[in-house]
This record gives sequence, C-alpha cells and structure tokens, in this order.
Amino acid sequence: MTAIPTSWTIVQHSAFGYKNNPQFEQGLETRPVRTVWEKARVEAAQGILFNSYREAEDFAMSAMYPEGHPGGIIPDAKGTFSDKEIDGLKIYIPLREVTG
Repeated sequence: MTAIPTSWTIVQHSAFGYKNNPQFEQGLETRPVRTVWEKARVEAAQGILFNSYREAEDFAMSAMYPEGHPGGIIPDAKGTFSDKEIDGLKIYIPLREVTG
C-alpha cells in the first residue's frame, strides 16, 4: 500500500460497529486515512476527508449533537453510512445541503 500524508475521515461509532450497541447506531468516530487505497475508498463512498484530527473531531461532535439535541450521550448524527469501511467501520456519508 502506498502511504500518503495522513488525513482523517468519519466512520460509524465502534460501539455499534463492533459491539452492535443500538444506542450508538448514529454515533461517529474519527479514523486516520494513511494510504492511497483508503483515500480512494472514502472518496468512492462520498465520505469526507479532513486535514487534521481536530477538524474531524469537531465535525463529528457537531454532527452527533446538533442544535436542538435533547442532551445526554446518545448521539443523533444525520446522514447515512456506506457499505465501504475503514478499520471495519462504515464510512459516514453526511447530509449534503442543496442550495440554489
């Protein structure tokens, strides 16, 4: 695998992906993207790539706990998940806002 400068993507929370905990079905986690293959996989899934871990984490937190979230730790990210995976977790496909 050809290494590239690390970027970051968002995937479904491991508590759901690995342990099938339904409370975290709409939860998100940040994962590194280190190879050309992983980058192409995220792009093919219509996922998103970030240049820094902090950017990715900030996005994940705001997506899981949007304005109007009732509080608590149960996440409620809008969007869907691809059948393509990074680290065995489905790549997050955020809602895209249509304008115009």
